[in-house]
Amino acid sequence: MSMDTVPGCLCKGIEQQYRALVANRALLGVEGEQEALHDLRVALRSLRSLTRPWRKADWCEGMLCSASAFGQRSGPWRDLEVLCIELAKQGQDMALNARRAALGTGYLLLREDPLLPHLEQQLEEFLSDAPLLLADWPAGRMAEQLTAELMRLRRRLGNELGRKSLDLHRVRILVKRLRYLLQAFAPALAVSPELLTTLQQCQSRLGDWHDRWQWLQRSQVEQDLRPLIKIWKGQLEQHEKQARRELKRLSRYTGTLFQDSFKD
Repeated sequence: MSMDTVPGCLCKGIEQQYRALVANRALLGVEGEQEALHDLRVALRSLRSLTRPWRKADWCEGMLCSASAFGQRSGPWRDLEVLCIELAKQGQDMALNARRAALGTGYLLLREDPLLPHLEQQLEEFLSDAPLLLADWPAGRMAEQLTAELMRLRRRLGNELGRKSLDLHRVRILVKRLRYLLQAFAPALAVSPELLTTLQQCQSRLGDWHDRWQWLQRSQVEQDLRPLIKIWKGQLEQHEKQARRELKRLSRYTGTLFQDSFKD
């Protein structure tokens, strides 16, 4: 690990996510725009990954709490957005129209939610005062915290992959956290491109599986979704098999890839 680049990666990453939040908040609900909410949530996840290693620091706690809170608020609307995209693909116009109005309301609520401007202000203040705020966190100390967080995620993911019965929900979250953290600090780490590719593929497969799982859960109480149950069950099984294949690949590579990626 190159210790001197850790603070630089942190500041550069926070600036990038700040710009992404501002840009995508303005695009929420714009006609024809289907990626703004997704990209906004990716920025939130990336921001949380950037700051989590120093979550106990005064300069970090507020940003992390705000990003986590808005992530929770926006999650159900992103789930509804993905469902609407699926209903359009399946030609379920009545079910789609019944949800479009609610999604439009969701975009409006998110745009007007004071929490996101508050988070943006917190990021502006950090970027403006970063040298002062990080004065008590020299590069070596920051690198130690980053290494500790990476090893913690490595251990947790390794333990989950070693279980006889995989909890795909828990594994999906751990894969996302590790991938975003490695990407954020790639210049400071000896990150194996193969590891990042494997994590990305695992995240994609697990995401496809999770979408179908959620839709099937909704279909138990939302009757107009029931015509799609058979299709979604078949897709769920297919995506689960694909996800498990990718996770086996990740598990085989865990030792050597992680060892290479976390060199000091």
